[in-house]
Amino acid sequence: MLFCDGTLAAPNDGTTGPVAAVLGAGFNRSTLLSNPAQPTTDASSFYATDLTNHYAKAVHAATADGKAYGFAFDDVADFASYVQDTAPTGIQLTLTPF
Repeated sequence: MLFCDGTLAAPNDGTTGPVAAVLGAGFNRSTLLSNPAQPTTDASSFYATDLTNHYAKAVHAATADGKAYGFAFDDVADFASYVQDTAPTGIQLTLTPF
């Protein structure tokens, strides 16, 4: 459950993968029983039970905006700590000497 592996492995197939990712997030955030609509997007309802991913709870609590990677698929419902541009028009890479 916590590792989103085995039965919850999420292949990049567009069907099984997204379902497994949402289930993995619901298990880790302990929202599957409390909210019938998944993925849950209300962060205040995450980690509210004793049976939860306490590591992920602590990692999220230690960040300024509550976004972090505490488990696989923690990006479900946009709770990951990366910056994303879904429509890039270019890239610039500047390398400086060490």
